[in-house]
Amino acid sequence: MALHLAIRTTTKTPISKVQIKRFIRCTQKLVAFPTDYDLSVVCVGETAMRNLQRRYRNKLTATNVLSFPYDETSGEVVLCIPVIQRQAKAKQVKFPAELLYLLSHGLLHLVGFDHVGSNQQAERMERLEQRMLQQCYR
Repeated sequence: MALHLAIRTTTKTPISKVQIKRFIRCTQKLVAFPTDYDLSVVCVGETAMRNLQRRYRNKLTATNVLSFPYDETSGEVVLCIPVIQRQAKAKQVKFPAELLYLLSHGLLHLVGFDHVGSNQQAERMERLEQRMLQQCYR
């Protein structure tokens, strides 16, 4: 049993697939992420993210990350690179750190976390995201 990971990008922004793989493997040890899981990570531009938002969330603007848990053994995290770049600049953090922070957010959604409607779970999610970033971002 193993994590089966596919990373795809549709943007021209250089993305370190090695760093993403390393981060995901490290975070598996920190959260209850299934060991036998098909995970897809897709980095997209704003148009693609707006289309996903419109189709699945009935919203017209691009967001930073969306998670799609397909079943108990597979899911996908979609990251919007231009939005993440702007957020990193606004927060004055490095782009890779913001990218991995939002990847951790998406991963937590795949394993059942939801910050909407529960301050307690939102706070727990935030603590886990920070821990994942502190221990797994190199």
